[in-house]
Formats: sequence, C-alpha cells, structure tokens
Amino acid sequence: MKITVSKPTVAVDDGFYKEANLACQTGAQRLAELDPAPAEFVAAAKGKLLAKLNMDEASIAHFDPDSNPYDQWAQAKAAVSAHLTYYKERFTVPLITVQDFYATDTVITSLFPAWIETEIQAGLLASGLVNEIIFGTEQVNSTKVTGLYNSTGSADRELREIGEGAELPKAELTLADSIVTLNKFGRQIRASYESTASQRLDAFGQHLRDIATQVAIDETDQALHILIAGDGTTMGAAESDSTDHDVADQGSIAYSDLIAWYFGMDEPYRIDKAVFGDTDLALIANLAEFKTDTYAGFGSNFSVPGPKAVKYLRWSGGVTNSSYVDRLGIGIDSRRALRKYLWLGGPSGGGLLQEQDKIITRQLNVWTFSYWCGFRKWDSAATHVLDCNAAL
Repeated sequence: MKITVSKPTVAVDDGFYKEANLACQTGAQRLAELDPAPAEFVAAAKGKLLAKLNMDEASIAHFDPDSNPYDQWAQAKAAVSAHLTYYKERFTVPLITVQDFYATDTVITSLFPAWIETEIQAGLLASGLVNEIIFGTEQVNSTKVTGLYNSTGSADRELREIGEGAELPKAELTLADSIVTLNKFGRQIRASYESTASQRLDAFGQHLRDIATQVAIDETDQALHILIAGDGTTMGAAESDSTDHDVADQGSIAYSDLIAWYFGMDEPYRIDKAVFGDTDLALIANLAEFKTDTYAGFGSNFSVPGPKAVKYLRWSGGVTNSSYVDRLGIGIDSRRALRKYLWLGGPSGGGLLQEQDKIITRQLNVWTFSYWCGFRKWDSAATHVLDCNAAL
C-alpha cells in the first residue's frame, strides 16, 4: 500500500517521553514540535474538533495567536495522526480497537500514550468555560508565578496631546506584588485488560474525554473564583460591593440593570462574555428585549453594542470555598480579563503528566493524568459583576 505521509523523522520511545517531560511538554506536543504534521492534517483535526463542539474560528478569535489551545491541540493531534497513518499503512494494521496498538509493532505501541494525551486534552477543551473566558495559556516551569503588570497610574494611562519638546508620558511595568499559585488537577482510570482490549478506539477515546470533563469543571470553578476573589495582586483585585453593579430590585433583573451593568465598564474595555447561573439566565431570557432577534426596537441608526451583543454562558457554580455563587453575573472582556498558566513537566514531573501502569496480580490497566494549573486576573477593570441578590 502506498504511504501517504512522509516517513517520521522522530523515534517515539520511553526516552522520547522523558525528553518531552524535561522540555515541559506532553509527548504529543513534543512530536508536533520535532516532526510537525502536514498543514492539511492540522486543519482537519482542528475543523473536526470545532465542528463537534459547534464552534467556529470566530468563537476562538479572542485568543492570542501564539497561545491558542485549539491550535496547540490540533498540531499535537495531527502529529500523532500522521505517525499512526504512516505505520498503519506500513504494517497494514487497521487500528480499530485498543489491542491493535499492541498487536503489530512496538513503534505503534509507543504512540499509545501520546494518543491518550490528545484524547484527554480534547475532553478538557470540550467542557467547562475556561477556554471561553481566558485570552491565552502560558506554559511555565514552576507551580508559582510572579507576573509582570502595568502599574501606571490611571491618570498617566490616558492618551493626551504632547507639546513639542515635552516629556512623553511614562508607562511602568513592574513585577506583581503577590505570587500566583498553581493547583494540581488529575484523575486515575482503572480497567481490566479484557474490558479495554476489544473496545473500539473511538469509544475508548470518548470515555477518556468524558473523564477529563470533570477536571474541566473543577478548573472552571477555580477560574470563576479567581475572577471574583482576585488572584492576590493589586491589579488582579477582588470584586466587591463598591466595584459591582447592584440590580435596582433585589432578586430580579430589568433590562435597565443590564444596560447600566454593560456600560459600567470603562473604555477601552467591552463585556463580550458573561457567566450567569440558571436563575438569572432564565430572568434574562424572559425579558421582552431578549425575545426579539434584532435591534429594530432601537431605531435603524442605533448601532452601539449593548447587553444583547454579549455571549451569555451558563454555570451552576457555587462549589465549596468558592467566591462564585449562583446570583452573581460575571461580565468579562475576554481579551484581557484572565490568563491561564500550566506547569508542563520539569525534572520532578507535573503538567499534563500521563502515565500507564499494570497491576499484574489483578490484571488491571491503570492510566493516570495530572497537571498543574492556575489563573491570573490580568486586569480587574476587565471584569464587571452584576449582583442580582446582594451576594457581594
């Protein structure tokens, strides 16, 4: 059979995964860097994922181009797929079930951990709200991060005309006054040899993605907690009764409340995403102004964005020790409100660390995955809370 992809230039073995860990990368990411897949493989992987999530390129336009997690995943997935395609055709193996990874050649077996990584990451991307509300992901080499902040006073941030020969206004960048601490997330998956060997790969992959879903939920609760409680720094300050917008009639939401909340965010910020609980989403959806699909009621020349231009996201929230509760609506400028940090590896391990073990006496396979993740509230002015029931 004709090989449709180039022969891999990288040998994937135990040493490869150790090198990836030392480079603070997953195996799949390392493969994408050292032996990138053809562009059509990357485009196909990304297009398939976005279609499955009912998303398009516009849905992820708020990400920094260099830290777009959907692009990063697609590159990793495509690299693994390209290697598998080459070896499947070389050894004429169909790779339909889990046991097919072990039935032909060790070179295919060695790709199984990287395949698992891409399935887990797909589950993390598919669930929770994190990737809706962050503007980028940064990989770091520690569980603690000291960020760089713009500490310029508000008066000096304003644009102004500068007289000839006059000194230019200063913008000060300084290290944060507190450290952002990352937290560990993960799961352990156990299954007998018999129960997994005959499973189709697409079904087994779906189980992995579903298990990763709970981690994405935990991650979302942490992100929303940071947006409300702050990250401990001055620029990432907590929301309070003095910074939020209280509805006029406690427990209810009028369209005038949404107008005041939306326009309560100063220039150059814009609320484009908002997280609400079920109670308040139902109130908003039942407003007369939300039952029409156009701005026609404002007149043909009214083109100023408003509350109807916001993407409303549903979250029940209220986890133990979280500052986020059901009656707080979090308005977010997703271009600058929140940044995610990942510790991916290092000599002592971390990040998305995916490992497999066998309990011989019980004929069990054990897969584990874990990673360290944290959030920085980049600019507190990019978050504006609508307090619907005196929650703050």
